[in-house]
Amino acid sequence: MLLSHSKNWYTLKSKIDRLKEYKSNFINDWEHKKSLKLVDYADFIGIEDINFKSFHNMVDKGRSKIKKSWYRVGEFISNLDYKLDWYKVF
Repeated sequence: MLLSHSKNWYTLKSKIDRLKEYKSNFINDWEHKKSLKLVDYADFIGIEDINFKSFHNMVDKGRSKIKKSWYRVGEFISNLDYKLDWYKVF
């Protein structure tokens, strides 16, 4: 049995979807700008290896937020790596 939602529900859903897309685009833009600034101005870039397995074994209430934030860190590092290769900076 399919449920039919009201027009207001669909309107709010579309607004929420647009806000989520805006947030994602904003964060991606910020990451690209910061990684480009690091590549342009930094003489040395050092990145520490982090044990992600320990984050996955956490039993906190906020573990999903921690996992999501570390996913974004991985995305930032891959953007930075891409920019370093693009500008031939080693």
